[in-house]
Amino acid sequence: MHIREASVADAEEIAQVQLQAWKSAYSGIMPEEFIDSMDVEIYRSNWQRALKHSGPGRYLVAVNDDVLLGFSVFGPARDADLDGERSAELVGINVKPTAWRSGVGTALLRDVVKETSASYQTLYLWVAKQNVRAIQFYESHGFSLEGKEKTEESHGNVAEVRYVLPM
Repeated sequence: MHIREASVADAEEIAQVQLQAWKSAYSGIMPEEFIDSMDVEIYRSNWQRALKHSGPGRYLVAVNDDVLLGFSVFGPARDADLDGERSAELVGINVKPTAWRSGVGTALLRDVVKETSASYQTLYLWVAKQNVRAIQFYESHGFSLEGKEKTEESHGNVAEVRYVLPM
């Protein structure tokens, strides 16, 4: 397996991985009508647009034998209460459910930390409050609960909590 920068050509596989991961991870957490409404064509189009015009964000993919197993998205802090010059945000790590617990997520996280640690003092992320598996993963890699909470319509109005990793 190797980690590389994502390209526009990866948009279809990234969309597939995201939908598979979200449908598996968020079943019973996000409203079923929200999960059922997820459309691979919409996600593919969104990923194509994002990868063409990435702005300050970065996109990495984990690939093994030409199969995309997972991806990560990160960049400067977007939260208004944080300084984007000192804080980086891990927007997400998504891994194919068939590759969970295989080291793909850890490899992606390791590269995100490596890429952000030279320029930022902290790395933070938002995780669904009920996503115990993801919380355990992030806590096992040194993230701790910071205390902020939010809900977003684009995430099914599920309560999310902010975790932080000092660099």
